Amino acid sequence: AGYLHVEKDVSAIGVNTTIKENSFTVFGGIELPIYKSLVAYIDVAGTPMKIETDVTNGSRSAKVTVNYSPVTIGMGLVFYIF
Repeated sequence: AGYLHVEKDVSAIGVNTTIKENSFTVFGGIELPIYKSLVAYIDVAGTPMKIETDVTNGSRSAKVTVNYSPVTIGMGLVFYIF
């Protein structure tokens, strides 16, 4: 499991602002034995986020939305000595 903090600078209706959001990472993976002391693994982690904020400039207002869905794929080999 992991934790993700996202900050995004946006401009809407003439107002520059930074929107922020935090979320936990969804993680899953498998290990595949290759030999007696050698294991391959692959894992996938993702954090779907929808960041929203309201922006006001005088009498005008707007809702700013950013969809952020990073995905990470990791692979590796583990060799056990004992």
